[in-house]
Amino acid sequence: MTSDRPAIPSHDDVEAFVKWMLKYGRDFAPLREPYLKNLDGFVDVSWRMVNEEITEHSLFSADALMMRGGEIAQSYTDLLQKHVDRRGGIMGCPRELQSAAVMALVKTAVMIRLAKYKYGAPISNEIVGPL
Repeated sequence: MTSDRPAIPSHDDVEAFVKWMLKYGRDFAPLREPYLKNLDGFVDVSWRMVNEEITEHSLFSADALMMRGGEIAQSYTDLLQKHVDRRGGIMGCPRELQSAAVMALVKTAVMIRLAKYKYGAPISNEIVGPL
């Protein structure tokens, strides 16, 4: 994004941190692209879905986040990726497929970053990229 990007909130405020990543994080740009006309709605829905996942699965450690993120990533690979690839990427997908794919990728990306930044997991910057 441009220089109008606000400072990154503390990872201790998980909601603010996650919402910032969704709205401004460089790695999240392709995921928010289909929703630029309603970016705040995308951020709010994504946060609710991520927060539900964290709460329902008690994802309050790096190991728990990484394990669940891996499960979601594997599910995306097994069930969705071939359909997304066949349509030339997320932007070419019908709405339901697009939403399912984006949410799976959002959850995975958020979980990996929370594991790294909140819980100190030794995840390389090459994997998560700069915020």
